[in-house]
Amino acid sequence: MERLTRRWGNELAINLDAGGTISPGSVITGVVARAAQIAEVAVRVKVTLYGRIRLSKSKDPTDVTDIQLFPEDYSTVVFSGPLSLPGPNNPAFWRFSITVPTFTSSDTQPTNQTLGPISPAAAPGPVASSSPSPPPPYAPVAGHSHPLPCSFTMKANKRRVRIEYFLIAAIMNDMTNQIADNGRAVAREPLSLPPSPPPPPPTTPAPRPTFQNFNSNHRVRTYRLAEIRPNMWDRITDRARLMNSRNTPQCTFNVIVRVPKHIKINTPQPGGGNQAQAQQGQAAGGQTIPLTISISPVPPPPGHIPGTSDPPLISAANRSFILKSATIKLSSVTEITLPDQPPERITQSLGGISVTSSSSSDTNNSSAGAGQVLQIPSGIANPGLDLGQTVGLRLERGAGMYSTRAETGGGGGVRNVGPVVGGVYPDFGAVSVVKHTHLLEWEVRVEVAGERVEAKGGFGVVVTT
Repeated sequence: MERLTRRWGNELAINLDAGGTISPGSVITGVVARAAQIAEVAVRVKVTLYGRIRLSKSKDPTDVTDIQLFPEDYSTVVFSGPLSLPGPNNPAFWRFSITVPTFTSSDTQPTNQTLGPISPAAAPGPVASSSPSPPPPYAPVAGHSHPLPCSFTMKANKRRVRIEYFLIAAIMNDMTNQIADNGRAVAREPLSLPPSPPPPPPTTPAPRPTFQNFNSNHRVRTYRLAEIRPNMWDRITDRARLMNSRNTPQCTFNVIVRVPKHIKINTPQPGGGNQAQAQQGQAAGGQTIPLTISISPVPPPPGHIPGTSDPPLISAANRSFILKSATIKLSSVTEITLPDQPPERITQSLGGISVTSSSSSDTNNSSAGAGQVLQIPSGIANPGLDLGQTVGLRLERGAGMYSTRAETGGGGGVRNVGPVVGGVYPDFGAVSVVKHTHLLEWEVRVEVAGERVEAKGGFGVVVTT
């Protein structure tokens, strides 16, 4: 499935006024130029706007499924009548304008709205005919609103998915309804629909949290939780008492991972790439992804009297909690649903980070190769450790998810993990055929009193521009 390319020649060519970048609801204007030495009794010069999803499972060019995003024959006729021979130095030009729909065809219906005339840009040579009114834009049917997806390319094994937009200009023979000049009187111009920012919220938006908390409950039993008195370990009786499992102190707490519901794609920094960005550190700027790890102590049961429980219950408040390691990964999930076929789900990596830190017992070990000690404050009123801010966690179109403070020479601390397959696109759903979403996954290990606990999970986040 080859990438769409421009097609033009002496027979016909398309020249756009403002380049090939479009947006939903915008008006494309330009000129159709013709220099071919052909004459027809009755022809139509037509400009058609196409938007489609192309799907293939192999390199066989015939194994392609096309799903059209726009209504059939979404076009404007710029000339109708007999076509005479142009002079050798006097080609014919036709101006055109066509409106990009706002929604996909399966969820749209035509409206009675029409656009007023546009101011034609100066075209070289005489204008053979002016363009009629462009086709009406489209509005969503009640209860359905699938905005146009951005231009999109995905490759996974043999599966290929492409969302593409383009213009076709053709000289059509009215008698045969075929392209004139044995099919050569046709031109094609690729278009690009970049990701657009989400629509502004309504005047009175419904309140909704922008973060999601994930709690995991943990229980730690170790004699290291005991309050150490002077010369305590010199007394055999105290040592034997603590080694008894019934007397081993215990504390219970929740590890809370707070992740954002929405992640914004940042504008790439000069230089691009993970390594170049990492070297810039904080200077890279942009918006970091907030991801917080906190500790919430679980209080003893009501009526508990300190020193009377078996095993002894120790409060997790004011204990020293250390983030020993963390792995954060982002993946894209593309779901393809075709009639009479089982749904297909394709997951691709968009990068991530791996963080390691020293514990209090590792600080004197020069061979540990770990980073600094990352303390996690405990307590209900404590905000915890903002890991995203600490490591400079970012998401960019070409670089994926990465840390601006990653080590570039090996060793411990913060590392970027990959690979980044393709680019980062915002979430979209196209005619219920292709749905593109994202999954954020994490795995953290926390150390307290020499004991380690693990919390991991995943959450579907919305990626926006």
